[in-house]
Amino acid sequence: MESSTEEKKPSSSPVNKIENSNDQNSLLLFDLEAYISRYDGTSETATARLLFIAQRAPSKDLATSAFKLLEKLLKENGNWRTYQEVFGMCPVCSDEVGEIDNNATNAMSSKENNDVNATTAQSFNDPSTLNFTYSPNFTRISIQNSTLQLKTLEQNLVTAQSCLAKESIRVALAALGTHFLRTGSTTEALRRFSRAQEFCLHKSQAAKVCLSILTCALDTRNYVKVRDHVIRARQSNLSAAAAGDHGEQSSQVTEGGVDVFYNQLQCALGLAHLADGRFTDAALVFGDVGSVENDPISSMLSLEDLALYSGLLGLATMDRNTMSKSLDVESSRERLELIPPLRDAIRHYVRAEYGSCLNLLKELKWSWSLDLYLAKHVDVLWKMLRDKCIIQYFVPYKSVSLKTMMESFGFFESLEEVEEVVADLIKKKKIVGARIHGVNKTLTSMSVDELERIEKRVMIRKIGRMGDVLLREVEGTMLRLACLENHICVTDGKGGKGGRSRRRNRSTWRDNASSEIAMWMGPESNIQEDISESSGEDDIYMADDDDLAPTMMDIDEYFKM
Repeated sequence: MESSTEEKKPSSSPVNKIENSNDQNSLLLFDLEAYISRYDGTSETATARLLFIAQRAPSKDLATSAFKLLEKLLKENGNWRTYQEVFGMCPVCSDEVGEIDNNATNAMSSKENNDVNATTAQSFNDPSTLNFTYSPNFTRISIQNSTLQLKTLEQNLVTAQSCLAKESIRVALAALGTHFLRTGSTTEALRRFSRAQEFCLHKSQAAKVCLSILTCALDTRNYVKVRDHVIRARQSNLSAAAAGDHGEQSSQVTEGGVDVFYNQLQCALGLAHLADGRFTDAALVFGDVGSVENDPISSMLSLEDLALYSGLLGLATMDRNTMSKSLDVESSRERLELIPPLRDAIRHYVRAEYGSCLNLLKELKWSWSLDLYLAKHVDVLWKMLRDKCIIQYFVPYKSVSLKTMMESFGFFESLEEVEEVVADLIKKKKIVGARIHGVNKTLTSMSVDELERIEKRVMIRKIGRMGDVLLREVEGTMLRLACLENHICVTDGKGGKGGRSRRRNRSTWRDNASSEIAMWMGPESNIQEDISESSGEDDIYMADDDDLAPTMMDIDEYFKM
């Protein structure tokens, strides 16, 4: 695989390299402003995606554009926390140097930035290397405004609590959550929205607060909470409640309420499954999303993202018949029109044109590494798609030339690479009953008779092992019953029952002939033998105590002598 393994933390991952000329051309045509305009500008999703692209950008121009848009978005929203985290290490703006008091600190920061520039001249994920500056005035003014707004909102909450008005308390808590969300404190926003849910008077209000909680949980990567709230919303029938707020007729309610809220829940759940690597579940959930506009889901993802996730994951996890049926669904077909290469790749896959399918997906592969949710799964998804197409390509044939396969797929660099990939599939038993001819470089499937003979040999081995186990169990059971009939039991010198402590001294009675004879003498036997020098306990075989019984492990071990 050509793409490098992605790290779990986007900020610490290396910069991806664009090696293919087609990828470079696609990168030049990538419209970042149009891409980010699909998302709600006030949401944390737009900020997180811009920051992710800026830190993963394979070119200086794309990184510069991403940081510019991110800086503009942060200043518009007054998000001073994220602004300080991203641009805090940049040199201070020359117009504001005289207005701050910590000149020495800034001089030290500038010196550190120069050192960083000298050591990481080729990296584009640091705004300080791209001539960005830090504005202390914006941070100071934003903190002042945020503090004043926070005091006002908290006073409103105190007033509502003093009046014991649940509706006013819910509104005040929701306003506080929105304030924290805009200023970059997503964790605090999630806490306030969770509290607001306790003061909802109607299910329609609970549905609205539930969406805010899901958005914050996705932003904080709390996917367990996302799945938990989706399940609760379904069990509480919040979809019908959200539809009931419209007060329209049933057909209008279905269009305006039920489907929209249900689709929002499905989008949130699908993102949680995708982030956790549960591709099959994510494909089913995204495929279940009906017709929806971009605005209701723009705080989570865009329609293009929905088409990409559903189509790509469907190719990786579903068979051709299922994908063919998905193309007949109007909502899925309309969304795929937003990404023509993916639409054509799915059509090639349905027609069993696997080489053309993979080549189109390879052209889109560079964009996956810039996606917030797909980046860490790029290598896994590409391998799943490639292996699946190779397996399906081989199914109709009894013998296939590896050279022909390499020419058909078109992206393998050498015949040895094809052989290595196919051998790995055979080793993992994804291709069953096939062999590679090392001289002719062909992949040949075994005949039905050969497969039956192999299966028979495997079955005979399994039956033989099962018979051995059954024989040992039956013989051990017969021995235990014989001991019980003759009132034979095994105890230690202190009168306790046999068990793990007995196994330490097993060598004494196992090798001692007199102990073996005494064990089979019957009810009259009561023999005590001296133990070995390495142990300080005695082994006693008593026949007069009917309450004591031989230990199963002890007798089984004795029988194996």
